[in-house]
Amino acid sequence: MAAPRRTPLFLARRAYRRRRLMDAARLLPLAALGLWMLPLLWGGPGAPGAGTRVIYLFAVWAALILGAFALSHRLRDAAEHEAAEAGTPPGASPTGRSDGTSNRTPTGTGSAPRADIPPGPGR
Repeated sequence: MAAPRRTPLFLARRAYRRRRLMDAARLLPLAALGLWMLPLLWGGPGAPGAGTRVIYLFAVWAALILGAFALSHRLRDAAEHEAAEAGTPPGASPTGRSDGTSNRTPTGTGSAPRADIPPGPGR
């Protein structure tokens, strides 16, 4: 007798993968820092020359660009798929604005002068 298939306990598989991709995107700058600092540890006799170190830095730079490109495309695809499932058009934000901000202006940041602050010299 086969055991029944277990369902996920907390997150759907797609949401879990999207969150892990977001985690990878957050860790990419830290990985870049570690990889760029690695040539500082190359020392002593038989260490690679300056030319090899420069080639290494440019290779790491290119790999980071490709990694960021791949992560951004996979995250965008996941967001578009999630938006399609929710019935919202791709690229639309829950607030209705393309930049993801709300339509409300926070208190004290509008263009009108505040009544509780007296005008200073030159105002």
